[in-house]
Amino acid sequence: MIIPSKQVINKIAKTNKDYELDFVNAQGNNDVYTLKIFLRHTNSIYKLRLVLTGNVLSYPALTLNWVFEDNEYELASRVFHRICDEADELKLKYDRSTMPASTLAAQIREAVRPISSKHQEKSNIPFVDEAAKLPGVSDWRDSIYRGDYPG
Repeated sequence: MIIPSKQVINKIAKTNKDYELDFVNAQGNNDVYTLKIFLRHTNSIYKLRLVLTGNVLSYPALTLNWVFEDNEYELASRVFHRICDEADELKLKYDRSTMPASTLAAQIREAVRPISSKHQEKSNIPFVDEAAKLPGVSDWRDSIYRGDYPG
């Protein structure tokens, strides 16, 4: 039996998901970052990817990947939506505060760290993988000023 190509395309389109947020610093136009989250099905696996890009120089400030087996679509979809929810919460905090844009990568990494950690893709560089397991700081003032925030 031949499956019509339209049916195959529709199935792929339903499993692929995209989400995008822009972080714009109200203090100036220099600090603009875009957060993109993708869920794709390729080579019998689902891959979820989070990329934070600095728009001025167009460099990736943060890249995180999760890998799910072919039969784990429901879990991959739930993880995708959970990461999007965390990104929305961070966006609200960012818009309401004077948080420096340069701390966004650390804030996002810390927010998504506990989400499906066993599915997070390893870099195969031992010290990088071990460093990723270390606890970070959830408040940017502590990471910069170590609790001695002026003002």
